Amino acid sequence: MSSLSSQIRAPALTERFARLLRTLIVGVALVVGAAALPSVSAARDMVAFSSSVEPGTIVIDARRRKLFFVEDEGVAIRYPIAVPKSSEEWSGSATIIGKYVNPDWAPPWIVKASRPL
Repeated sequence: MSSLSSQIRAPALTERFARLLRTLIVGVALVVGAAALPSVSAARDMVAFSSSVEPGTIVIDARRRKLFFVEDEGVAIRYPIAVPKSSEEWSGSATIIGKYVNPDWAPPWIVKASRPL
């Protein structure tokens, strides 16, 4: 009788072990994945910046692939950015008149001409 009860309990133990192993694997994957994600602090840095630029100004340094948002006199928040290929660059200045959830923006004609739909 004892051999029959041990045979009945063996699949239950195997199932528990498999569930524990799955949980452990998922836990390890979550910890490793969380460690691989960049933190918010890695995405932006407070840095010293030219005091000749007014607070509230956004400056883009395409060569260094950085955007600087000037907070106070001599201090800016630095963000990493993507930049276009050298053949598709354009420059200029603009005034930001508002923030929009879904802005109505279209690429300049030169960009449209290089990649027609």
